[in-house]
Amino acid sequence: MVLLIITIVFYTQTVDLPERAAMFPTFVLGLLLFFSIAIIIMGVTKTIKEKKGDPVYYVEEEERLKFKTIKLPLVFLIILAIYIVAMNFLGFFVTTTLLIVLTLYILHSRKLTTCIFTVFGTNLFIYFLFVFLLNVNLPQGIFF
Repeated sequence: MVLLIITIVFYTQTVDLPERAAMFPTFVLGLLLFFSIAIIIMGVTKTIKEKKGDPVYYVEEEERLKFKTIKLPLVFLIILAIYIVAMNFLGFFVTTTLLIVLTLYILHSRKLTTCIFTVFGTNLFIYFLFVFLLNVNLPQGIFF
């Protein structure tokens, strides 16, 4: 369902593009829309069969989706949404540092040296590549 909503939102963005430039994104979004609807129909069909008590056959390693299975990806999705919003206020490097530290903590990498080198190395690489070489203006936020 989320993929369907994202597809529709992106499709509305292609309306402003010139006709020739919108061809490929429209094609890809059309495929994404088709497969999103197919996934929803398959899921609803399996749910109806389960509620009726009919046997439900899963393909290979497929199993019934449980909250425990998607808990960590949902946590990261929420963290990334907060990261994107906070980037305009705090700046790119501050929010990226917080994102890396939080990600390492959630993934149980609690060694201080690992955290410091990862944060420093990532920020240094991004600064050198995007700011120094490519001259890209990254969000500076209120601290810079």
